[in-house]
Amino acid sequence: MNLKTLKTFIFFVWSQFIVFSAEAKKLQINKCILANGTIAYQENKCENIELKPPKKQVTQPGKSKRQLQGKSTVMSQTKKKTIAKTVSPLQFKTFKTSNNPTQKLIEKVGRFTIAIDVLSHLRFFSKVYSSKLWHMKFVDNQVNPKFSVLIDFIFPDNKNFSHPEIEELVYLLGSRFITKSKERRVNIKSLNVNNGKGAIATFTNIRSQYKYTTKGVVFKGKWLIQFTVLSNDLSNNDYNRVISSLEESIRINSF
Repeated sequence: MNLKTLKTFIFFVWSQFIVFSAEAKKLQINKCILANGTIAYQENKCENIELKPPKKQVTQPGKSKRQLQGKSTVMSQTKKKTIAKTVSPLQFKTFKTSNNPTQKLIEKVGRFTIAIDVLSHLRFFSKVYSSKLWHMKFVDNQVNPKFSVLIDFIFPDNKNFSHPEIEELVYLLGSRFITKSKERRVNIKSLNVNNGKGAIATFTNIRSQYKYTTKGVVFKGKWLIQFTVLSNDLSNNDYNRVISSLEESIRINSF
């Protein structure tokens, strides 16, 4: 595959992301005003919120107090309807309590069944957007997550990728981090993927809530798996288990 073809494929990958761009906006935390005026940040909708008492109304010439109150009520109802329409947070799920550090996540995508081991103590979101795209996100249970994983399974229309092409994809995906990282370059490392191939590059962030960003690509069973791991410690068990899972646990079967 020459460079022109590779760039064409990169465009295809990003075109697949457009399908769920609206959903991606839902990943933000909702800013809610509590009854006592305190601002709270939460993933759930802002329910049972009592707005602050309205400022003292000044009667305008030619308008009665009742007319002003009626206008205020209409504006308040309109504002509530607008808030109800715009607030639509992403709903995360949790696994049932288990002593196992990992759980198997299985999904049907097009004519394939895909399985991958994931950390059982993380909250997760998973959705199949088309027969060519399965997107998932994992975060810890903290209010401000310190560990996050994004994984996308992309079907590249039966295209095959050599290891140098996988490294080229990692370079292209990681190049935007060069100026914002201490490394100032893309340091590519190969992955030992079971019955596949893969590579990663890790960046030490200068300005981010996460100290490290790891970008990677795996090609296995006709599928391209693109992933991002955000962490503050590259030596902890969570990080190592995620990388090991991407190397060893992925199972892809057609039906």
